[in-house]
Amino acid sequence: MQNQEILFEVLQGAQGGIGLITLNRPQALNALTKNMCVSMYQQLHTWKEMDEVKAVVVRGAGERAFCAGGDIRMAYENRNDISNIESFFAHEYRLNTFIYHYPKPYIALMDGITMGGGLGISVQASHRIATERSIFAMPETGIGLFPDVGASYFLPRLKEKTGWYLGLAGVTIDVSDAIYTGLADVQIDSKSIENFLMEMKNIDWREDANTKIQSLISSFKMPNLASKLSQMTDMLNQAFSAQTMEEILLRLKNDESSEAKEIYELLLTRSPTSLKVTLASLQRGQNMTFDACMEMNRVMIRHFLKGNDFYEGVRAMLIDKDKNPQWRPAAGRLDEVSESEVSGYFI
Repeated sequence: MQNQEILFEVLQGAQGGIGLITLNRPQALNALTKNMCVSMYQQLHTWKEMDEVKAVVVRGAGERAFCAGGDIRMAYENRNDISNIESFFAHEYRLNTFIYHYPKPYIALMDGITMGGGLGISVQASHRIATERSIFAMPETGIGLFPDVGASYFLPRLKEKTGWYLGLAGVTIDVSDAIYTGLADVQIDSKSIENFLMEMKNIDWREDANTKIQSLISSFKMPNLASKLSQMTDMLNQAFSAQTMEEILLRLKNDESSEAKEIYELLLTRSPTSLKVTLASLQRGQNMTFDACMEMNRVMIRHFLKGNDFYEGVRAMLIDKDKNPQWRPAAGRLDEVSESEVSGYFI
């Protein structure tokens, strides 16, 4: 019997099949549970060994979300059982790593909200498809965490300094910005997804799979719209090329643009610990392999689960929803987070 939180089927075609994964928690924006991570890993492993499965597609149920991330509400409810929460992250990170190395075409249909852990199971796909309903974010600094799921690898590799901005500020961007930065490859119409799957099922797999899939995707591709972030590149490069959070904030404060002022004020609301540790993780990750970044994430998450800010952030944003987290140290007090304290998160 299938785990009803996640569904698996093989769409059979004349020359082979497509492994279809459907994240099936639409009421929870398809947020990942530990059982979903375990089941998806096991199924991907099985399909990897099956010659008749030529490619894998992952999608979310419903019209609102592909995947809004990991089930952090669960983490808050289990805050007195850290080993249980660590187990969730361990299985999630194992899945992220397996996807990165997956030998068959892996197509992510990022239709709707795609955030945090949702990017962890999509951004490393061989083909990353978004729609007009797609929105993207790595919002972890706003809940007292850090951009994990390999973000220390993929954020520094996005266009210019956009990844540093997205990781530190935790802002939400649309499909045009996602394509501009490199989080997504193409946009198709959400109404054409079912047709795309049917066409994909009928591919003649006797020739190169990736070439065939790319050709099919191109036939559904919509024109790219203008990216708002592309108009902010110079400002972002100037501010986020600084080596410390204090200097980043100073450069934003001294920039006269309204966009810089908005980012400056937003960063002042984020967890000071999250900001400083996130910056350090991006600086380290830009010169590391994906697997090394994932191992670094495993070390970092243990420290965050022992602290205050993650649970306080989840409480303020998702449980009580007062949107007034009481960080320790308090918002804006970057001076109270020492370099030695930051270094401790990586040991």
